[in-house]
Amino acid sequence: MSFCTTCGAPLKPGARFCEQCGSPVGVAAPAASQPARPAPAARQQPAAAQPAAASQAANLAAQQADAVRRAAQAVANAAEARIDAARAAAGVEHDSPRHYAMQSETSTGAIARSTAAPAGIVAASTAIEIAPYASPFSDKEREASAHLPASAPKHARKMCEKDIAEVSQRVNSLAVSIREHVKKAARDDMDAVQYAGAIIDQMGRDGTYHSDVVPFNELETVTRYRANIKERLDADRTVIKDVSAWLDYGVPTFVDDARALAVRMWGTFDQSVLDRAQADYDAAAAAYDQAKQSYLDTAVAYDEKVRLNTKQNIEPSYALPMSASFRRYAKLFLWLVILTLALSLICWLFLHVAIIIMALPIVRLIGIIGAIGFFVASIVMERGVERKRTADLNAQNAAIIAWNAQLQAERQQALVQPKAAMDAAEERRNAARKALEQAKQSVDPDERVAFTSLTNTFVQALDALNRAIEPVVAAIGKQWPIDGFEQAIDDDWMDQLKRHDPPRYMMLHSERADEAQSAAIAQASKVQQEEAIKQTQEQAKQTREQQLQTKIAQKNFEAAEASRREVEWQAQRQADAAARAAQAQIAASQAAEDASNATYNAERSRKQYYDGIKYR
Repeated sequence: MSFCTTCGAPLKPGARFCEQCGSPVGVAAPAASQPARPAPAARQQPAAAQPAAASQAANLAAQQADAVRRAAQAVANAAEARIDAARAAAGVEHDSPRHYAMQSETSTGAIARSTAAPAGIVAASTAIEIAPYASPFSDKEREASAHLPASAPKHARKMCEKDIAEVSQRVNSLAVSIREHVKKAARDDMDAVQYAGAIIDQMGRDGTYHSDVVPFNELETVTRYRANIKERLDADRTVIKDVSAWLDYGVPTFVDDARALAVRMWGTFDQSVLDRAQADYDAAAAAYDQAKQSYLDTAVAYDEKVRLNTKQNIEPSYALPMSASFRRYAKLFLWLVILTLALSLICWLFLHVAIIIMALPIVRLIGIIGAIGFFVASIVMERGVERKRTADLNAQNAAIIAWNAQLQAERQQALVQPKAAMDAAEERRNAARKALEQAKQSVDPDERVAFTSLTNTFVQALDALNRAIEPVVAAIGKQWPIDGFEQAIDDDWMDQLKRHDPPRYMMLHSERADEAQSAAIAQASKVQQEEAIKQTQEQAKQTREQQLQTKIAQKNFEAAEASRREVEWQAQRQADAAARAAQAQIAASQAAEDASNATYNAERSRKQYYDGIKYR
């Protein structure tokens, strides 16, 4: 079977024209008449057509970098002026400061900048456009200011090392964060690019993309995407390298410069000022401690008086403690027994015969009554004593309370002056402490400003460098895009097969059509199955709802039946109650009638009785 050389459709035997496209059989379309297939628009996006967001971020980074450069230049100029003045005073010749260029024109890794790169960002093949750190000192000056002299005060050496350690820790932590950031951003992009390269290599090994006429690796899209992958990987590595180079030079050099400025700054420290401030603070602290101790002594003295006076306060009570009451009443009961025995003995002695005592219980009764009376009289007398003691205690407690109130008033009056003196001493101590803290930082203000400005400028440069990483990586992706590479390569492959290998194209086209048809059938079957499952679920849901409604109706019927039985039971109870009431009424009527008959019969019998007596 032969195929059309124009569209690749199969031709019938003896046909002179293609039924698909109408081209004459045996006449191939000239190669020059077919225009070259343009690359997809997304693949030809120039670097100048990048999104506005990346351009704005780049402009912001550029403005921040310019501000950082201006601040750094101002600090450098001020430092240079002071250095020149010191050299002029010492008669030392001027050495030019060292500047570091991160990527020169002769650098082996440098690539020419792209004219289409956004403002503030170097093209993706080069580093980030952040001004390199420019040291305001020469190596000789940095070495001369590396350490404070041995004669420097101990406090100055301690504070100098503290400032250097804080700045070094702050800058190194930011540098570590930037390194991790750039590695993550670039590595993520490199992983995506390497994955795309692996997919393209896998497509080249796949039999689907094999043809004796059209080599897969010579396709325009494959060549372009592989070139983009290579350039993009190189650009990512360059970004990591350039940022690392910026940090490798800038951070140690800045730390050395910060050390030099800190040494110069603390070299102006005056120990005598600190000694005077420390002496003033010690005197103020001693005066405060003395005033506070005087205040506390006065307060404690009055509090001790109040405590001793309050200790004499006795809580009044009309009853003794429980144990004392038991002992007292036990003694009274013992006296009662003794008195009873004594009275019995006296009776026996006077009457001389014990039997007489037994015969006269009135004597024993009198003795017992007398003992009980004595017992009650003792209790009453004891309670009277307790009431008198309670009244005395109340009067004593009232006097103690009044005296305590007077002591409290005297305490408040006596503490006014010590409190005022203590407050004034505390204010002087706080002022002396503040002056001491200021004396601990008493260095040349210009040197302090230079140290702080240099630190803030370098930190701002690190922040600008960190913020510029994402826009640069995004610009790399825009300059060498790889999005949608599989579909673009497949489209180019099918187009080339259609042009140069029609049989292979028709076979692959038929296979894909069959696969697409099978996929459509499978999708339709899946949709039908899902629809059937959905209908089954809907039917099951309706069945459950019907069953639920049936259960509800059954419950309603049962409730109605129970209500009907309750009504019938209530009616039966009412009928039974009415029947019982009627029976009771009938019984009452019968009882009344029987009572009337009995009364009548009794009256009749009485009358007959009297009539019988009358006529007897």
